[in-house]
Amino acid sequence: MLTRVLETIKVNNMLKAGDKVVCAVSGGADSMALLCVLYEIKDILDIKVYAAHLNHSIRGKAAEEDYLFVKSFCEEKGIELFYKKADIPSIAKATKKSEEEAGRIERYRFFTEVSQSLGGARIATGHHMRDNAETVLFNLFRGSGAKGLGGIPFKRDDIIRPLLNISKNEILSYLTDKGISWREDATNNECIYSRNRIRLVILKEIEKLFPGAERKIASAAESLRVDDDFIRTVAESSGAFKDGVIDTSVFNSLHEAVKRRVAVDALTFWHAGDIDADKIKAVCSLAEGPTGKYRDVGNNIRLEKSYDKVKSVEKNLQTDFGEEYIIKKGENLEIKAFDGVWSIKTVDKTAKMRDNKMMIFLDADSLLENVSIRRRKDGDFISPYGMVGTKKLKKIFIDLKIPKEMRDRISMLTMGDEILFIPGIRKTKNYLPHENTKKILVAEYKRAD
Repeated sequence: MLTRVLETIKVNNMLKAGDKVVCAVSGGADSMALLCVLYEIKDILDIKVYAAHLNHSIRGKAAEEDYLFVKSFCEEKGIELFYKKADIPSIAKATKKSEEEAGRIERYRFFTEVSQSLGGARIATGHHMRDNAETVLFNLFRGSGAKGLGGIPFKRDDIIRPLLNISKNEILSYLTDKGISWREDATNNECIYSRNRIRLVILKEIEKLFPGAERKIASAAESLRVDDDFIRTVAESSGAFKDGVIDTSVFNSLHEAVKRRVAVDALTFWHAGDIDADKIKAVCSLAEGPTGKYRDVGNNIRLEKSYDKVKSVEKNLQTDFGEEYIIKKGENLEIKAFDGVWSIKTVDKTAKMRDNKMMIFLDADSLLENVSIRRRKDGDFISPYGMVGTKKLKKIFIDLKIPKEMRDRISMLTMGDEILFIPGIRKTKNYLPHENTKKILVAEYKRAD
C-alpha cells in the first residue's frame, strides 16, 4: 500500500521535499491509516507531518475519548497535534445548515487555520476509493454535470488525498497488519444521512451485482475529470465569465458543453451551494432569455439577466416598510425599497414641479389617510394619466410585458386599492394639484446605481 500511495503522491504532484503536511485525524480507520502512512514515508519524501483534530460537540463523551485517543497516538509518535472544539449543532442552527454540512465547513476552516499558522502547510484528508464512488453516485442522483461526476479530486489547492486510489478493505488490512487500532463512530453506521445510505445500502447492492464496481466507478470518474479539465480550460479562455459576471454575447456563442461548464464556474463563484442540473439549466436559460428575468438558485442567491449580462444580485432585500408603509399626513421621509429609495415630502404649492417619470406631484389635501407604499395585491387598479377610465394593474403589467417574476419586486404609491404612482411606468390622473391646492405631496423614486 505504501508503494501505491507514494505513486499517487508523485503522479499528482502532491508533495515535494521540505513540505509541511497537516493530516486531518478524526481517530477513525481512514484518518489513522493516512496519518500512519504519512509518518512512515516522511523521511522518504523529506516532509514534516502534523495532525489536526476537531471535536464537533455532537457525540459527547465519545468525542472526548476520540480526542484522547488521537492525542495519545501523536504523543507516542512525536507528532505535533492541533486541537479545537466547535459547537457544530449551534453553528448549524445559526447558519441554517445541516450538522453534516456545518461540520464539514468548520473542519476545513480549522485545517486552513492550522495550515496558515505553519506558514502554508498542505492539508491531507483520508478520502479513499469508496468515498469517491459514494460521491460520484451522490452527484449523479442529484443531477450534477461532468465536474460533479468526476468525483473527489486528488488535489485541490492545498488539499491532498493520498489514499484516493486505496480501497477500504486495503486500509483495514494495513491497520491490522501494523497492529494499529482506531475509533468507531457509531453514526457512520446509521442511515440518517444521504451519503451513509448510499454507502451502507446502495453501494453494497451494486457490488453484489457488479463485483469491483467501486474501482470501476473511480476509473470512470477519473476519465470524466480529464474531460472536464479540458472543457474547463476552454471555458476559462472564452472570457464568458469574468469579474463575477457572465457576458451573454460570448456565452451564447459557445458549445453547449462549454456553456454548462461556464455556468458551473459562475455558480461556484457566486456561492450558490450544491450545484445540480436545475441550477446549471437556470443559468443557461437566463443567459439565453430576455433582459429583466431572474432566477433564485438557492443559498439565498438570486441571478438576474440585465441586457447582455447575468449576475448575482441581492435577494429578498429587506425594506424599511416591510409589506406596507402607511404615510402619515405631512410626513417627510426616505424609505429603502428593493433597488432604490422612495423620497416622500409635503411642500407648499409654490414648489417647482417638473415632469419626471420617477416623480409625481399630488394635491395633499384631497388624499385620504391610507396613502401607502407597498407591493401589488389583488384588486389593484389605476386611473392612468392620459387615458380614459380605470385599468387593472394586472392588465398594465401584461400590456407592458413585465415578467411575472419581476412584478412582486415593484413598489408603488397607493391609496387603498387605487394606485397613484408606479415609478417609471404609470401615474394617476386623479388628485393632481389645481388652482386651490395649498399643499403638494411629492413622491420620488431613485434607483440605486
